[in-house]
Amino acid sequence: THVIYYSNQMPPDGNLTNNYVTTPGTNGQKPGINGQKLQDISERARSRGVKVLLGVGGADRSDNIGTVAGNAGLRKNFDSSAATFCSFNEIDGIDIDWESPWSPPEGSQGNLAALIKEMSAAFKDKGLIVTISANGAVPGVYGSEAMNAADNVLIMSYDNGNPTYEQAV
Repeated sequence: THVIYYSNQMPPDGNLTNNYVTTPGTNGQKPGINGQKLQDISERARSRGVKVLLGVGGADRSDNIGTVAGNAGLRKNFDSSAATFCSFNEIDGIDIDWESPWSPPEGSQGNLAALIKEMSAAFKDKGLIVTISANGAVPGVYGSEAMNAADNVLIMSYDNGNPTYEQAV
C-alpha cells in the first residue's frame, strides 16, 4: 500500500529541497506543503508498513514539469535533489502528476520518459520508487516509454465525468 502526499509544485530550477517544499508560495505559485504533516504521515505509514511518496505536480501545480523534463541539466538537478529529499525525510519516492492543462503536450513524451528513466536510475540504489499519476481518459499522452520506466502507474479516473469501472481498469 502507498500513500501519496499531494502536492508540491515542480521547482523551476529542478532543485527539490526542504526549504522549497515547506515554503509558502509567492506570486500565485504554490510550491509549499506542510513539512510537519509530511513527517507525521511518514512516521505513521512506516509503522504500518505503508510506503509514502511526495506528489509533484497536479492540476494547478504542473506548469514547471515540462521545463524540467525538457532540460537535461534541470532533470539532473531534480533527480539528485529529489533522491536526497526522499532519503533525508524518510519517504519512499516521488509521484509525478503532470496534469491538465499542462499535461504532456504532443511531442513531449520523450521528455517525460527521460525524466522518469533518469529518476529511476538515481533512485534505484537508494531503494526509492518513481510513480506516474495518469489521467485515465487520455493515458496515451504520457507515452508507453515513460509508463514502462515507472515503478507504478496510477490511473486517475475521478476527473473524467462519470467514471465507470471499465475506465478505471
